[in-house]
Amino acid sequence: MPENLIAPVISKERQPFAVMVRRIFVGADGLRAGWSFALFYATIALLQQCVLAIFRHFHRLNPDELRHIARYPSQLLITEGIPFLVVAFATFLMSRIERRPLSAYGIGRTTGAGKQFLGGLFWGAGLLSVLVLILWRLHLLVFDGLLLSGAATLRFAVEWAVGFLCVALFEESISRGFIQFTLTRGIAGTLRFTRAAPYATVIGFWATAVFTSYLFGSGHSHNTAESTIGLWTAGLFGFVLSFSLWRTGSLWWAIGIHTSWDWAQSFLYGVADSSHIVSFHLLGSHPQGLPYLSGALVGPEGSIFAIPVIAAAAVAVLLTLKKAGWPAQGASLLIRPLPASLKTASRPLAV
Repeated sequence: MPENLIAPVISKERQPFAVMVRRIFVGADGLRAGWSFALFYATIALLQQCVLAIFRHFHRLNPDELRHIARYPSQLLITEGIPFLVVAFATFLMSRIERRPLSAYGIGRTTGAGKQFLGGLFWGAGLLSVLVLILWRLHLLVFDGLLLSGAATLRFAVEWAVGFLCVALFEESISRGFIQFTLTRGIAGTLRFTRAAPYATVIGFWATAVFTSYLFGSGHSHNTAESTIGLWTAGLFGFVLSFSLWRTGSLWWAIGIHTSWDWAQSFLYGVADSSHIVSFHLLGSHPQGLPYLSGALVGPEGSIFAIPVIAAAAVAVLLTLKKAGWPAQGASLLIRPLPASLKTASRPLAV
């Protein structure tokens, strides 16, 4: 048989296999969400092992030490800054693989990012100050005086600001960055062929927001002396941050409020932040009264008065942030229309 007649036969026989393989790995929105998750976290795990190996070799550090909350500003650069760089690199790698802009994951260059970040800084310090004021006026928090003065005040104010910026960058990128986008598109892709299709993205986003907020709240459970109220307020705080992402398509407001909220607690007022008190803070203070009112060893976040303050943060998101929509402008859950020959490959397998 002539070769020019054999080739079409082989091509037709191979085509179903090629379509099947593509169907396993690729959907209408590109690489399927499950594979994206696997690749993302495999990258993080590999980079973490590399970082730990470097620390063991050059600094002879016990890896368990890196998991403890930092008491000094310089330690935050290690415990939070380096993990952020790991997550940032993994996110960048996935943006190249999925051919999406970094703005799809809420970071990178987004419209109004600088203004949103500064606004978040304002509301974080402001709302935490309101909470501290409430506790002080109700005699649930007592100030013991200034612990720093002169140049030391400015030095540690800046150092702790940089440190807590690292905290915010890491926790927001790992909690509400790639995972929020990818899990949302995974859920939306599942619903795209159901009657819920018109609301697939909305359902996917808010289902993911509830899930990530639960993880964010429960992640504080390992903290010493953490309380039930403290876990609830952490989860609610995470949900408000997800609301800001939905509103703007960007994580920069969330990063701003997260930074200044922690900074005001730990450095400015010297109260416990999820049961941890740092060194070199401006004011000395201590709680008094019933734990569910004062927050006790947990800090202001363990007080029942933290709940209305966090609700006020949600109102601030609604009233002060210009609605741009999620995902960010220029990003989309769908990469591009599929060729007609492969459209069937993106549909769910029949059961």
